[in-house]
Amino acid sequence: GSTLAVTGLITATAGVTAAVNQHVTVSGTGRFKHGDEELFIHASAFQSSDATSLYNQTGYHTGVGGVSVYAAPVLLPVGRQIKSVIFYYNVNSTGAGIQPRLRRQDFSTGTQADVTAGTSDSTGSAFEGQTITPSHTIATGYAYFLEVTVTNASHRVHGAKVTYDLP
Repeated sequence: GSTLAVTGLITATAGVTAAVNQHVTVSGTGRFKHGDEELFIHASAFQSSDATSLYNQTGYHTGVGGVSVYAAPVLLPVGRQIKSVIFYYNVNSTGAGIQPRLRRQDFSTGTQADVTAGTSDSTGSAFEGQTITPSHTIATGYAYFLEVTVTNASHRVHGAKVTYDLP
């Protein structure tokens, strides 16, 4: 075989294909960059702070009396940028608020903190979504998670969609 050495940018307008059983290698700290990618997080991935609140196998978690907090991990590698998160839920005409957040835990101290918090939503009676736009890059030493606080037994948490890229 032969080697093609180029010192400038190569733009392949119809794509790049490697032969069967061959690889494309990016050396050093280089990476393949895509456009926006999406990570869907199903309701069953959310864990509740209340032991009596379980995923009901119909596509959502239902709140229990009083305040419950649901959390699900955001499993993205260091260096990815979280551009937006859509939280899917149903306030169910209760007049009580649902509060979504993107949070992280610092593994050197154990401290948890908001990256971006949405607004408390207390209106609506149907499946809906609230979008937050953190534009936050996943940092070394932190674990990221989504958190939804519900304040009424009729609230429903359906899941989330995380849009991210490699900046």
